Amino acid sequence: MCYEIVLYKFILYLLVFAKFYVNFNKLDIKKISSKKKLVIYEDSKKTKEVVIWNTTYSLGNVLLNSKITNYIRYGTSMSKYHRSIFIGILLGDGHIRKIGLPKNNARVIFKQAMINFPYLWFVFIQLFSYCGSFPRLDVSNIGSKRHYLVVFGTRNYPFLNELYEIFIDNGKKRVPINIFHELTPVALAHWIMCDGGYQHKGLILCTDSFTIEDVVVLMNVLLIKYNITSSLHKAAGHPRIYISRTEIYKLKNIVIEYIIPFSKYKLGIKD
Repeated sequence: MCYEIVLYKFILYLLVFAKFYVNFNKLDIKKISSKKKLVIYEDSKKTKEVVIWNTTYSLGNVLLNSKITNYIRYGTSMSKYHRSIFIGILLGDGHIRKIGLPKNNARVIFKQAMINFPYLWFVFIQLFSYCGSFPRLDVSNIGSKRHYLVVFGTRNYPFLNELYEIFIDNGKKRVPINIFHELTPVALAHWIMCDGGYQHKGLILCTDSFTIEDVVVLMNVLLIKYNITSSLHKAAGHPRIYISRTEIYKLKNIVIEYIIPFSKYKLGIKD
């Protein structure tokens, strides 16, 4: 796929989302009450709709605002579904960091190659209520080659500090000690969509940023929790997980409902 076509799609996705966002704001809504974790909005027709606090619709209007109040920042949490997405992308190409003082809150940054933009856009749509801006283009020069990337980041939130603590040890990324419980089918699906590749009729999970010990832990979780047998491979000195053709059928039954159409090729499915 040439970069011009992908860039066109990138702009098209932004325009579609911008139209949705503008229409959302045209409702002329305003907050009336936020007691007991319920937010009541009133539109121009003087009708009232109760919206559950901390959902996409109650937080969606903070996107693109330069600042949010501490009331919103410290009152925001994540659902189990959103937590699983964060876990999945942090096992892959996602990064979580704190800038400045240790007491500062963490934020998640997610970057993908341009060719994988449809998946990044899907993740952004799921997490946009935690973000302050749209995805942006980025360029990385490795040797003589130029790589085009798309990246977005969340705001700094207190609820992300827990994920920072379990994923970061002395400034380095690690596999959380409680990964057995954290690796839900949703998290596993996002790990595959983010960092998986279909090779030799099997699945390669690129765990380059983890140590061999961490990768063995992940392999054990796949075996004990999901009965998925895998093997340890090395690429350019980095450990990777390989799931063979015979095991990938079991994997499909676990994650297929959470895999978006664009990413099904990573499981050998031609859509």
